[in-house]
Amino acid sequence: MGRIYFIIETQGISLDKCMQMISTSEESGDLKDLEDFIRSNPHPQELKRGLVIQMLSEQIPISKIMKILGV
Repeated sequence: MGRIYFIIETQGISLDKCMQMISTSEESGDLKDLEDFIRSNPHPQELKRGLVIQMLSEQIPISKIMKILGV
């Protein structure tokens, strides 16, 4: 559990921004801005992990998460 808290603490602002980007990307169907933002993060894998945790906690289906994040 400690790792999850580390991800959320260090990536909190980025997580919030990504969640906003996801909701706007779903409307437009364009995920390029989200992908670029994740790649520009100093720890992109940690950010993706945090996003998965955040999205699962919001009960977003795994298939949708995989499609959005390309995992």
